[in-house]
Amino acid sequence: MTLEPLRESANRAGAVTLRRENGRTYPAVCVKVHTGFPSAEEISSVRAELDGPADFDTAWIEALQREEPSVCDDSFAEVCHQGFQRAEERSREIFAAWAPGERLECFSAGRSGGWVIVDGLPDVDDWSEHPGLREAWDTFAAECKAAVADIPRAWAWDLCANLAIPRAEDKAREVAEAQARAEATAREDSARFAMEAALRDCIQSLQRLPDTEGAWRATCIGQAMTALRKAREAWPQGRRTCALHGEITPCHSCPQCGNALHVTDGVTS
Repeated sequence: MTLEPLRESANRAGAVTLRRENGRTYPAVCVKVHTGFPSAEEISSVRAELDGPADFDTAWIEALQREEPSVCDDSFAEVCHQGFQRAEERSREIFAAWAPGERLECFSAGRSGGWVIVDGLPDVDDWSEHPGLREAWDTFAAECKAAVADIPRAWAWDLCANLAIPRAEDKAREVAEAQARAEATAREDSARFAMEAALRDCIQSLQRLPDTEGAWRATCIGQAMTALRKAREAWPQGRRTCALHGEITPCHSCPQCGNALHVTDGVTS
């Protein structure tokens, strides 16, 4: 593809920028992004709009650029691509009266796609013969430039919505699950200690049996039975418990997460 020097149409004040490509001249809009990094104010505004994580700030984006540059590049490229798609859509809407159907084509040019070119319109020197076309072009060009100016904010929005928020949610979920597992383990430990204490009481009562008789013997047996009942209550048999959401008997799986741990005689399987 051969690019020739751009020029401006001199048929009226406020010249339309023209770009020559492969020997043909097209009206064009410069959409080069010179400052892509969002300002602190833009980041703060996006964070408030999306209710993003508190640590989503300039430092967060800079850290992402250092640690995951390809992720940043892909995000920025996607934002620019969406901007160009919007320009395509608007060109068909704005210029429908002068280029109906499939006659109109909007494409990017330049080494980094920094120009939006519109093909299918009447020759710029003849625009005076098409009332409203020049005004329509000014509208299109203004919208393109406004989109370029909004790229940093749009990039911050994409990073916050598609990276910062999901990652913060994943982290919060991991912390909550770890806490739930720790609490479940603590409950199991507490039940195990209670069961062991009850069994010790049972053993002590049984050990006194050889030295007892009559009513005292019956009392020792009763104490042993009570201790065994307490042990059973402290560590239920044949119950299903979810490590995150507690006991779910008689379900076969936790209705919240589908996880099921079968606890039988104090053994988790």
